Amino acid sequence: VQIKDCLIMPQGASALLALNSLKDGEYILIDVGGLTIDAICVEVSSGSIIPQQKNTWFNGVQKLYSNIIFEVNARYNLTLSPSYAEKILKSGLIVDGILQDTGFVEKIKEEYLSEIIKELKLNYPVRTTNVFVCGGGGIVLFDTIKNSFKNAELLRDSQFLNAIGYYKAGLKKFKKYIQVPQPLDWRSIK
Repeated sequence: VQIKDCLIMPQGASALLALNSLKDGEYILIDVGGLTIDAICVEVSSGSIIPQQKNTWFNGVQKLYSNIIFEVNARYNLTLSPSYAEKILKSGLIVDGILQDTGFVEKIKEEYLSEIIKELKLNYPVRTTNVFVCGGGGIVLFDTIKNSFKNAELLRDSQFLNAIGYYKAGLKKFKKYIQVPQPLDWRSIK
């Protein structure tokens, strides 16, 4: 393997590249993943993304799921695994055939994000800048984030935006290395 060139991008910023109609201006992106929550403030100018500030917290939704299941198991004398939390968040919790009140989960989500929200409010222009939320965990935590940042918007295809953005950046950066195969002329086969 011979590496001829590379591309380094700030974590979280790639999702912005996936957006087709990003106008010049300042944006904040909050990317909530399984292991981390990344925030980045960027200036977009003539299609270039210029990072202004960025943070990564090792508080992805996997830790949140553990917190939720710890409380659910304690309240209902269960032994559910953390992965079950996603189902509870989507469909609720049924114990012994009865749909349970899971309102307490909202408080867990608020407490879970409280330090990050506080830091974002102190260090980012969250009230005067467009705030975009993405990532699979962004879907789960969007309502909680929206309660703190009224101008927050959950991006479409949120869970896959980073992959799409990296793909687009890679195509643009490494276009000169990509070789498109020529169509095979069946007459040349002997």
